[in-house]
This record gives sequence, structure tokens and C-alpha cells, in this order.
Amino acid sequence: MELTIEDVAGRAGVDVAYVRRLIDLGVVGPEDEGYREQDAHVTALLHMWEEAGLTAESILAATASGQLSLDFLESPGWELPPRLDLTYRQLAEERRMPVDLLPAIQRSMGFAPPDPDELARPDDAVIADLARSVLDIGGTEDAIRRLFRAYADNLRRLVTAEADLYIEQIEDPSRRAGSSAPELMRRGAAAGRDMAPLVKATLAAIYERHRQHLWAQHSVETAEAVLE
Repeated sequence: MELTIEDVAGRAGVDVAYVRRLIDLGVVGPEDEGYREQDAHVTALLHMWEEAGLTAESILAATASGQLSLDFLESPGWELPPRLDLTYRQLAEERRMPVDLLPAIQRSMGFAPPDPDELARPDDAVIADLARSVLDIGGTEDAIRRLFRAYADNLRRLVTAEADLYIEQIEDPSRRAGSSAPELMRRGAAAGRDMAPLVKATLAAIYERHRQHLWAQHSVETAEAVLE
């Protein structure tokens, strides 16, 4: 799928001027040639690294010399779907909820709260639907924030455990054995592509088992209370 420069900027979460700067550096192709998904991924990564204090120029020099690789951008964790045609404000209004609830949910999950007039992501619509469902059954906004904080805190622990395992058991030994940074990044990208769908399916299965067990136990306790 061919992207416009505005598409690249939107998916990467930057302004068009930043993309034009990368075009001048030769990272992203000329505008008249169109853009690919990879251009959005590279733009997002370079912006993140520059936010951390690195410079695009130094990163590109290291990549050109073979000291770094951007291959891992092809792994599932670097998917950048197009934004919705709705702002967070419009999404909240469409779901009949306070405009500040969606940014508050993002904050509770550990992410920077978006501007209400920023275009929402596709997964934000799912989050909004779940929040609306909780409101419909009588849950409060505070309860919704606590629920999403619990989701995010536990999932962050899982992601950290995965990363710790990979670094300690695979990356560090491979580095000590002489593997280069590009080799390690390519290997990590391949592992991510292979494992991501399996991890997602496993987490869904574990969640469902715990859910069934908890609600079965609750039904037993309810029945016992009625029959006493």
C-alpha cells in the first residue's frame, strides 16, 4: 500500500516537517516516489530515539557502517495502523462518554494522554467500547480507570518478563559469543514474528481459564448463600 507524506507523519505520530527532514537526510525517499509502511516505521523509531537524546544523523551513520540494524522494525510490535477519521473528542461523543475519560484511561495505562483533538488509533475504539460497556452496567469512571490500570500493570509485567528472558538467555550469551548488534537485532525481529501470535493466543487462553474458574466459584458461592 502506497502512503502519502501525511500518512507517514500520522502513523509515526510526528509532523510533516519531521518527515521532510528525514527526506533531506536520505532516510525516506523523495515524495514523488510515494512511501511504504517501512518509511512510517523508520520515522517513528528515529523520532523515539531522538526524543531519548540521540540524533538521527548518528543513528544513520551507525546503520550505514553496519553497527546497527533497523530490521526489527518488521516485527509485529512495530505495526503502525492508520489513524481513525475520528478525534478522541469525537470518539468520546460517539460513545456517549465524557471527553476527558479516554485520555484519563491512557494515563492510567501508563501512556501519555493524547490531546482530545488528535486523531484516535483503531485500538482506541475498542478501548472506548469496553469503557462504554462498563458504564452501561453501572461502573464509575474511577472504576474504569482502576480496571485499565490493572490490565496495563499486569501486561507490562508480562512484557518485561519476556524481554528479561530474551536478553538474559539469548541476547547476552550471543553477544559474549561474538554476535554483532545487527545480527542480534535481526534475530530478535525473527523471534518476535514467530512468538507474537503464540503469546497472544496463550494469554487469551490463560485469561479465559481464569475467568471461567473465578465465575464458576462465584456462582457456587451465590447458590450456597441462597440455599442456606
